[in-house]
Amino acid sequence: MKILGPDKCIHCGKCLPACPSYRLLLEENASPRGRNLSLAHRIETSKLELCLLCERCAKVCPQGISFPINYILYKLNNKSPNKLYTISNKLASFRNFPLHYILRKKISEKSLERVSNYYTESGDFYVYASCGLRVLYPDAFLNFMRLIGKFPVHLPKSAECCGIIHLALGDLESVKWRALRFLEVFCEEKPVIVFCATCFWMIRRVYPLLFMGDEREVTFQNLAERTYFVFDFLKKGLSIEAKMIMDDGILYHFPCHLSLPLTSEEIHLKSIIKAQDFCCGSARLFLWKEGFPRNYRKIWREKTRGKYYLLTLCTGCYLNFNLLLKEPPKIGHWMEFIR
Repeated sequence: MKILGPDKCIHCGKCLPACPSYRLLLEENASPRGRNLSLAHRIETSKLELCLLCERCAKVCPQGISFPINYILYKLNNKSPNKLYTISNKLASFRNFPLHYILRKKISEKSLERVSNYYTESGDFYVYASCGLRVLYPDAFLNFMRLIGKFPVHLPKSAECCGIIHLALGDLESVKWRALRFLEVFCEEKPVIVFCATCFWMIRRVYPLLFMGDEREVTFQNLAERTYFVFDFLKKGLSIEAKMIMDDGILYHFPCHLSLPLTSEEIHLKSIIKAQDFCCGSARLFLWKEGFPRNYRKIWREKTRGKYYLLTLCTGCYLNFNLLLKEPPKIGHWMEFIR
């Protein structure tokens, strides 16, 4: 992974309109440009913590500088005590996660069983049963299984959270532990299929970063290279063309963590399906305090006016939209609407 440090920022300002947290706060030191300056001079500021980890700045930067990537490296190299470890450990348990109580009405034991009935110990490729796939949108998995027919799938029962909650809270040691656990579960040299954009970004971008210079770096790079987002794998791995239901009442949302591009299908999916990539702000709990979701909810309402469904590809986006939007639209996963 080629990484340009924050000192290489030319302060052109192209990142400002692309950064969701800057657009909310309109403060220079809350922009990627301002944060890069602080990071380059090793100046600790609370504004560093308001980064959404979306990497929209990297996509528009003429230098290709990613503040989130540089900030993760900074945290790795400056292992100061983190007061958020305790909070992070509590949030790791879905039982103690505050959103659990809000979403209880949407989750039943029956929905949990729907995916668990398919757990297998072997197959031609892995499917990562992430939190979202198991709990929030199991129909996406079931429709995927219907679509692929007789292809043997390896669905490990022991798969756990990718660690995005820990990363958002700055608990990198917990993220590293989860990365090692992921590698242990998905150890065979075969493709890993992911349904959540943020999980996909964690495996492809963050895991190799955490082990740079380590003897395990090559192993995590290999894991990243054999990890596919579900639509990419359908087309490239199984030669199945995804045909989405097209309806004026459906809005397809394209999450930031599928860009850069991390998927070869990005242009195809966004142009054919006319998907929109507005921000949900889910990865940073600190921004809830700053009023991020409340402010951006106005944008969501405008975009979803007259829509019956808002379909996304990310667990965090799914959670935020469900928490802050009333039906209609009903929130779902793209794979639920594939033919």
